[in-house]
Amino acid sequence: MAEKTDVAFDLVVFGGTGDLTTRKLIPALFWRDRDGVLPAGSIIGASRRAMERAAYVAALEPGCRTPEGDTCSTDDWQGFAERLDFVSVDAVDGSSYGALAERLAGGEDRARVFYLATSPKIL
Repeated sequence: MAEKTDVAFDLVVFGGTGDLTTRKLIPALFWRDRDGVLPAGSIIGASRRAMERAAYVAALEPGCRTPEGDTCSTDDWQGFAERLDFVSVDAVDGSSYGALAERLAGGEDRARVFYLATSPKIL
């Protein structure tokens, strides 16, 4: 089993509403969190799509069911969901990064991880 580190982090997922994120990345992070090995921190979905945080969290929950269709426990999901946030950012438009900069402000002591779950067309 993996060891838990004490280094807090912010994970920003560009392509936060896409298929890779909703079906693979978020469920994997959820199960790591449930197992107690994901360090403290937040997971921020970033996408061009405008979306409220509550709608984003609700859209991610179904992907965290087991293949047999079992849902995760309410307590496990609620604890993980508190870590989730969403910002609308167009990865190729530098002027749209203000909301993300605001969201990350004040956490400069944290490790920052930027994950690109995006189409190769925008790279």
